[in-house]
Amino acid sequence: MPPAARITDMHTCPLVSPGPVPHVGGPVITGEPTVIVAGMPQARISDKCTCAGPPDVIVKGSPTVIVGGMPAARMGDMTAHGGVIVTGAPNVLIGEAGAGGAPPVVLSPICQQLAGALTEAEQAKEDMELANAAYEAEDIDLPGGWERASDDDLRELGLIDSSGNNLTRIEGTDFRADVFVRPDPNNVSGGKEYTIAFRGTTSFAPWSSDTEANVGQSLGRDTAYYSQAIEIGERAALMSPGPTRIVGHSLGGGMASAAAGAGGFEANTFNAAGLHNNTIAQLERNDEAQVNAYFIEGEALSALQDSTGLPAAAGERRVLPQPRSMPGEEVEGWFLRDTRENAAAARQSARMHERVALLASLDQVIGDIRDEQKANDCP
Repeated sequence: MPPAARITDMHTCPLVSPGPVPHVGGPVITGEPTVIVAGMPQARISDKCTCAGPPDVIVKGSPTVIVGGMPAARMGDMTAHGGVIVTGAPNVLIGEAGAGGAPPVVLSPICQQLAGALTEAEQAKEDMELANAAYEAEDIDLPGGWERASDDDLRELGLIDSSGNNLTRIEGTDFRADVFVRPDPNNVSGGKEYTIAFRGTTSFAPWSSDTEANVGQSLGRDTAYYSQAIEIGERAALMSPGPTRIVGHSLGGGMASAAAGAGGFEANTFNAAGLHNNTIAQLERNDEAQVNAYFIEGEALSALQDSTGLPAAAGERRVLPQPRSMPGEEVEGWFLRDTRENAAAARQSARMHERVALLASLDQVIGDIRDEQKANDCP
């Protein structure tokens, strides 16, 4: 009988290169919190594993041991990315089918695909919520156990230096990078994981610091905003206190791409500003395969990038559907208020750039995936 798999147990994936994302396996990161095996929560089918890229999902488990409504995972069980769990609790063994017994439970190919898609969509939604929080008051509710970083956390990341200078702000400008922390589920000694979120444009005035950053960087000039974002990425990589990812929306998405490329981090960006080649040339650890550039189909900034010479958003572009509805109004309602076709289309495109549209779109994607799982009898 194979050993039980738990949070922190390792899995390996084949290195897929060349390819959109190299699948290098890491530890199991979710499990059943009410069932503790050798000090850690038991892993099950549908639980997630770390990969250098989108999270992996466990797709095989015991036919006879059900934990929290799902088959228990064990050393040797498979994952959706073609990986295998390679460590487990040596003194806790979970049954495999014997002769004439039930075979191991394995998710069907469609259920494996949907489980992976759901994991990616949920990660994107959480990241978009943190990107949104960078615009908001500090008391806004945060997802997934995240909290705003303390000054001590910022020092651990190298973002407050020995002279007390805080790199997350630039005095006299609207630049803002918020840092969020939570306990790292892979670190049993109490380590933390970090998300750095860059705020996007809040002022379109021709003389504003936001406009200077938007226009200057798109023309290949050095700007205070992007230089600061690059330094943030470099310092966070140098200090490396724990797993770190980067997020941002609009102008913030452009800066998130730059910070990720400077530090070699994974990033999710949303309706992001593009990076000029002069900016990309400054990024010592740039790997666009680590950046997912989400955008809503037909939204204004991405459409402008596609139809003009403006730099495109860095990373692997991932299109999102226009939401069927958004909080407080039906999409068709506000779209049809303007009877002038061209003006209505422009208004729709601009509306799709907004944060509320991205959050609604990601909610819709998650709901649609869950509906497909139900239709295909996926666990």
